[in-house]
Amino acid sequence: MLNQFPFPLLTLNQAGLIIEVNSAMKHLTDYDNEELLQKTFISLLQDYDASEVKEQINKVENGTIGSFDTGILGKNGVPLRLQFVLLPLIQGDQIKAIHVITRDITESEQTKDALLQAQDQISNIFDTLDVSIWSVNVQDNKILHLSPGTEIIYKRTLQEFHDNPMLWKMVIHEKDLPIIEQMQQQLRLGLSMKNEYRIIHPDGNIRWIHTRTIPQLDRTGALITLTGIVLDITERKELEEKIRSLAFEDPLTGLPNRKQFEDILEIEIQKSKLIGRKMALCTLHVSRYKKINDTLGDHIADQSIRLLAERLTECIPDRSCIARIREDDFAILIKDVERTDEVLAFADQLIQKASRLFHVKNFEFHMFSNIGISLFPHDCNDHLTMIKQSAIALHRAKQHGLNNIEMYNSELDIESYQNYTMERDLYKAIERDELTLFYQPKIDAQSYKIVGIEALLRWNHPEWGLVLPAKFIPIAEETDLIVYLGDWVLKQACLQNKAWQQAGFSPVRVSVNFSAKQFIRKDMLAILEQILTETEIDPKWLEIEITENTLLQLGEMDSLSAIRSMGITLCIDDFGTGYSSLNYIRQLKADVLKLDKSFIQNICENNEDKAIVKVMIGMAHDLNIAIIAEGVETKDQLSLLRKLKCHEIQGFLFSPPVAPEDCEKLLAKEYCILTDESVTVKENIQNRRKFFRIEFPYPLRAEMTLEEINGKKVSIGSTEILIDDMGPGGLRFLSFIEFPQRPNVIYKIRTELLGNIWEFSGEVVWEIELIPGIHQFGVKFRIDESMQMSLIQMLNQLSVKLRRDPIVPDSGFMMVDKKKYLLSHQYKNKLNA
Repeated sequence: MLNQFPFPLLTLNQAGLIIEVNSAMKHLTDYDNEELLQKTFISLLQDYDASEVKEQINKVENGTIGSFDTGILGKNGVPLRLQFVLLPLIQGDQIKAIHVITRDITESEQTKDALLQAQDQISNIFDTLDVSIWSVNVQDNKILHLSPGTEIIYKRTLQEFHDNPMLWKMVIHEKDLPIIEQMQQQLRLGLSMKNEYRIIHPDGNIRWIHTRTIPQLDRTGALITLTGIVLDITERKELEEKIRSLAFEDPLTGLPNRKQFEDILEIEIQKSKLIGRKMALCTLHVSRYKKINDTLGDHIADQSIRLLAERLTECIPDRSCIARIREDDFAILIKDVERTDEVLAFADQLIQKASRLFHVKNFEFHMFSNIGISLFPHDCNDHLTMIKQSAIALHRAKQHGLNNIEMYNSELDIESYQNYTMERDLYKAIERDELTLFYQPKIDAQSYKIVGIEALLRWNHPEWGLVLPAKFIPIAEETDLIVYLGDWVLKQACLQNKAWQQAGFSPVRVSVNFSAKQFIRKDMLAILEQILTETEIDPKWLEIEITENTLLQLGEMDSLSAIRSMGITLCIDDFGTGYSSLNYIRQLKADVLKLDKSFIQNICENNEDKAIVKVMIGMAHDLNIAIIAEGVETKDQLSLLRKLKCHEIQGFLFSPPVAPEDCEKLLAKEYCILTDESVTVKENIQNRRKFFRIEFPYPLRAEMTLEEINGKKVSIGSTEILIDDMGPGGLRFLSFIEFPQRPNVIYKIRTELLGNIWEFSGEVVWEIELIPGIHQFGVKFRIDESMQMSLIQMLNQLSVKLRRDPIVPDSGFMMVDKKKYLLSHQYKNKLNA
């Protein structure tokens, strides 16, 4: 391209080396490419003033044009007197190289015109670009140069800028003026500056520009001129904003998304640490969003979420933040929290807002919600922990039903870890052959003959041991997995019953529990027929149990009648808890009513429970329906139920749920022998003790956490427990959490005794349920001999002090009724909306 110019031309890099020459230059000097390239420009010069050359090069580096005259020697030794004009080569907003245009001063005016023409060509290149190139004399505020691109960028004429040299500053957006003030201070020091800010067009349109400004100082350090380039970057800024919105905003509601909210929360926590501020995080889950989406369509569901977001935003306090962190979850950060009750009141307000009637298109519906709350710094010290703990509290709130609020407490951690592992592993439980059925006999109340067997699902979890269905069935019910599990249980129970019959045992009905999702699916009857056919079991030996509450929710009379018409026995489970009417029971024509165990537990002590049971048994007799009492554990309960003419009995008094091989032993006898399960358990517990124990007059408060599972260290929160005795080999404690009894699950217990903090590792070796919701556990220590000796010395001192005062100072003893304390503590953070 340089060869097209009719005059000699060099291109220098920033170090002053020649990197390109044109043919005219080679012709003028008689040097070829190899002799000129990579030479320094100064090495060609002869009889020159070094300071003058340096000054001209500095001009170019500052964005202006430099020129000087000097002599050089051509290759043939002929001296030439030349004039050099130095032009900056600008790419983007940076000076990349210097063009050196050369003129032989001894030549004619025609050569001079050619040089001027070349200058015009380069100037035209700049003038055709949509950029503003400008230069101004700072001392008299006079514009030296202003390219036509200025009019395109600013939408103002060049004359307007010449008439008012300060116009460039007057059009800057007022919020960006501080940027300009800072820039001007740096320019006075001789520093080049890059900036991005907004300007306003005469029509009010706002545009973004990028500026590069280069100052020139004189020898005294005073600012002489400013030269700059201005580019319009509005399109780039709009694209960046669009990308930012996609990355950090929820497209449906315009609220911050999870990523942006996490960033905001992290910053706010750092601020709160500096100023000692308390905050609360409320995570709100919308329970019916997916159902609305599936039934009414995504357009209606999306509109409902927008309306919900508007409602929630209306009641957000000042300086707080709301975000949509998942499709049916919102996060609300409340700053400057003073009291917990204020947070609960605000959460209740959110619940009320969310539950108001929605009007979308021609549809009307309600949306219900739950809220989990975590507090900073009470519960956590960083943003990720705060989010996790709020989610844990939300999970607990959902377990209590709709429109509930739960505040985080550390007791949720062990349960949440257990729920996490079970939810993770449940899908593969059948594949890994971890599920099994236990069987509990149903006994004729008068003859003690086995008249039926209930199949009860158990999960032999690799970490938690034998897990009861109350722990994992709620997880399965959240998905269609409950249907798959229900089919598996039904088929396995029928296969087992058929096997017992083929082995020669007297036939009995085997009952299985049905979930609501199993009942509502369209192919329910077809699946029943298929399994009965595959297992070759007579329908009369199958009984289906469905809870009273499920029946009331479904109201499915036809499907129930169809089941009975197949010859299958129908049992209403948990009878007495669902407030069903006598007429409803009569219409159902159920074969069996099963009294809920909550009525049986206190039937001998509570006259109200006794009266209720008596009425329900009488009603069953009048309707010619068999009635069975579950949860029978004492001889007194049995005796009373027999007097009340209860037909059948089920409970630990006769047998707990047992494995199939143990159930065969019961079937072989046909009759069950009474056992005193509670005495047996207590005797076994006493027999396990190898060391002395100190019984505490009042419970000792302690913290308990998981330390190790299957040899893997676990780091989670702790749970409050109450210790009621201790010895060198172990201790006994109470809790409302069910801790698994597994040798591969190691716990750590921490408490204060006699002014010292004691930590013990150990395993749970036994458990009994004292009352509904309260469990007692025995822990066997895993401690070395040295610590055991220290513990013996401490316990001896403690025993002496306890004789003097039941509340020993500098210890964690509490003057409370341990059972009442745990029951109240279990639900202290639950608020029903």
